[in-house]
Amino acid sequence: MLPEMLERGDGGILFVYGSSVMFPAGGVSGPVPLMAAARNYILTLHEELAGRGVYAGGLAVRALIAQSQASQAVKAGEMKLNMELPVVEPHELADLEWELLRARNQADVLYPAS
Repeated sequence: MLPEMLERGDGGILFVYGSSVMFPAGGVSGPVPLMAAARNYILTLHEELAGRGVYAGGLAVRALIAQSQASQAVKAGEMKLNMELPVVEPHELADLEWELLRARNQADVLYPAS
């Protein structure tokens, strides 16, 4: 996809991952190294694409997504977390993703910020 976006001079790539790529935590050691590598890729790609019309960015979610399998498992006591996490609605993330793709000015965003 990237070559076509560069040829067109427009497009966007947005990766979404858990905040453990920024703040390592126990219980998620399996996928985190791969997602941390994806985060590093998107950060360097953001720099490489600057001024070429194509956006690359990442969104680290530090919350449970309402109605997700993980959220339901935590609520049912089937999954234990080492920390308290807020619950965000899927539409909140969709709105933020749209804004990131529209504005194209941030390579790395943590949501919620605190």
